[in-house]
Amino acid sequence: MIRVMTTDDIDFAFSLAKAEGWLTTTRSSFEAFLAYDPEGAFVAEEKGERIGICVGVAYERFGFLGELIVLPAYRGRGFGLKLFNHTLNFFTDRGITSVMLHGDEPAVKIYEQAGFRKVCRSINFVGPAHQYSVSKSVRPMTLHDMPVVCEMDKLIFGADRSIFLHQFLSLAPQHCFVELDDQGTVVGFISGCIGNGVVAAGPWIVRDVSRPSSDLLKAFSASVSPAVMRIDILESQVLSLSMVSDGFPFLKESGYSWKMIKGPDLHWGQPNLALSVGTPATG
Repeated sequence: MIRVMTTDDIDFAFSLAKAEGWLTTTRSSFEAFLAYDPEGAFVAEEKGERIGICVGVAYERFGFLGELIVLPAYRGRGFGLKLFNHTLNFFTDRGITSVMLHGDEPAVKIYEQAGFRKVCRSINFVGPAHQYSVSKSVRPMTLHDMPVVCEMDKLIFGADRSIFLHQFLSLAPQHCFVELDDQGTVVGFISGCIGNGVVAAGPWIVRDVSRPSSDLLKAFSASVSPAVMRIDILESQVLSLSMVSDGFPFLKESGYSWKMIKGPDLHWGQPNLALSVGTPATG
């Protein structure tokens, strides 16, 4: 049986993610999923026992599928496929024809058989954060900034994910920053999420790639130091890959997943201004 996840399932869902060693999925991640859409996360049960989960984040024009996990003892028996298809049906019922996910290499063939195709790799960089001098153009993000931040993010990401941005600021304000131009207008931001042994950067968004947007990442690194930070960057985003390579040598490539899509890829928003992704289930 597959049913909708409730708040009573959050600890179970987090325990599965933690057991998988997922560094950026936390208990608060599932709280945010349910706050965004109480009908978009699912639990599989067998004989009354919870055995797996999957999450669908349905934006207006496209969706993200993530957090697909089945307890090891129940793998290889079709439960993961049932969860996967149930979540795809959820998107269909919402009228969404374009669904994205981030798939690890061993699962790529399964996703391809379901109609997904590769877009590009999402490369994970991890390392002990360093201290940097913070530019005067960068300051901590505040609640006062959120209307502008959320509007900018919607324009560039292509959908409203303000619930997640508000949560990042609420839980880790010390790791969220905005960048200002000479007139004091917000022209970029970076959010942070405290994960399981790391502090993850992203989304990292700018209005203009010609500005020295590495200042935002330097501020983030300084806020994390000496703890470990992580950032995920699409390999199509050559600008941010170059900035990480040239200015943040402590960040080492630690693996990758494949960004994949089923349905039309209409390049919503302005992806060239999104320098890093958030979490796999939220883009």
